[in-house]
Parts: sequence; C-alpha cells; structure tokens
Amino acid sequence: MFVETARLELFHVKQLRESYLNSVLAWNKIHRIIGREHDFATRIKESEHALSTLLPATPHIVDIGAGSGLLGIPWLWLQEQGNVVLVEPDAKKSSFLLQFVAQNGLSERLSILPQTFETVSRETLDRLCPPPRAFVTRAFAGFKDFDQVKGESAFSKEDFFVFELNAASKSSRAMLKKISI
Repeated sequence: MFVETARLELFHVKQLRESYLNSVLAWNKIHRIIGREHDFATRIKESEHALSTLLPATPHIVDIGAGSGLLGIPWLWLQEQGNVVLVEPDAKKSSFLLQFVAQNGLSERLSILPQTFETVSRETLDRLCPPPRAFVTRAFAGFKDFDQVKGESAFSKEDFFVFELNAASKSSRAMLKKISI
C-alpha cells in the first residue's frame, strides 16, 4: 500500500512540475515573465534542491518578489503541508501565478499578493502564512530593506529561517545564504 501511495504522490509531483514548466514557457512567449527559457527546467531542479536541503522543517514560506513562482511553487510539491505566500507586484507575473494556481487547484495552500512587500500588512502575512515561516527571495539583494512591513517588523520571533537566493550570482547556479533575524 505504501509503495502505491508513494508512486501516486511521485506521479502527482511529476505532473505538477511538468504543468508548471509548460505554463511558464507558454506564458513567457507572450508576456515575457522569465528571462532565460532555455535553462528553466534546470532552474526548477536547482530550486527544488536548495529548498529541500535548506528548508526541510519550515512549515510556511513567504516568497518576496516571486516572479514566476520559482521558489514558492516547487516548495508546494516538496512539502505535504504548509502554506506559501507569493508577493509579486508585476501585473503580468501575478496574473500568471493566479491562473496557474487556479488551473492546478493550489489555492488552499498558496496565496498571491499582487503588491510590493513593503505594502503587505503584518496581519495579512500572519493570517495567510502564520509563524514560524521562512522568507525567501531571488529578486532582491537582501532583507535589510524589507525588515519593516507597514511600519512594523515583518519578522516574528518565531520565524526561524530567512534565506536569500541571489539570482545575480556570477555562476549559473543560485547562491544561497542564510540571514539571521
């Protein structure tokens, strides 16, 4: 029985990964939501590896500047429980995320905030993605500019992981760096 369940889960993960890749590439042809198409499948695998290695015990994540969802969406298929909040102010990218979530039935665990992180209220974050949670990003240089949300500290004392995924690294692989709260 366990083997059959594991196969079903693996099959579902494979379907979701394939749906995500195909959706991103299709949207990108019209709306240019990612930069480099040719290595996007590799970037998904790198995100999966980074997230599974560094965020194994994190129940929830907040992806700041989520873009096409390269961190938050793979986290969903890596974790059986927990919530994801994708914060993305770009209208084309947040529209893609909203459509992908709806088409794949992910709305119970994934919320999209089509706004800048600075304008998100702490109350909204706590409701959608309660502490403890990890804050992740590929879009910004660091969290020093994002430690305040509407005049309050964005981070709870219960938030035990905060990571920065630096997309501007010299190598093709994202650089991971743990940041203290």
